[in-house]
Amino acid sequence: MTISRASVLETVLKAYKNHFDIERFNKQDGLIAKAIFHSRTEKFILTKSVKMWGVETNDYVYIYSLPYLNNDHLTACKEQSVQDGLQQIHPHKEHMCSYITAIILADDLDSQMVKDIKSCSFSKNFLLTFHGWAILRVLVINISTSTIIPNRAGRELVDFLTSCLKEAE
Repeated sequence: MTISRASVLETVLKAYKNHFDIERFNKQDGLIAKAIFHSRTEKFILTKSVKMWGVETNDYVYIYSLPYLNNDHLTACKEQSVQDGLQQIHPHKEHMCSYITAIILADDLDSQMVKDIKSCSFSKNFLLTFHGWAILRVLVINISTSTIIPNRAGRELVDFLTSCLKEAE
């Protein structure tokens, strides 16, 4: 049985829905959804007026849907995700890290793309990491072969997206 990009998209968004704020866009190809997650953890001594530390973590997920992925599309998706993600990050002393995640759903992809996806990277330190850092995670879901191709930083999401693929079938 073959699966469609639309069914994979709905399954991925359903998995993100519980913890992320989701915004959809009315496009057939390109950026079709954005999911945002903010987490803050604090440690107090005796009362909440005496705070020991606080840590903020963010995740900005950009979901793209394309019939065919080539190097130009990958570069455009990466640049759009990084540009928009960096605009949303506001580093300060309690900001630990922000993930910028680009998930690309493609019916098929160019044969040279696997190498390009795996070598895709971006990271930025804020005030020598005293105000945190940002990392780009790129994951491509090849619908025709039901495979997930991550970059180095995106490997931690492969199991999550594999379960989404199985549910979409």
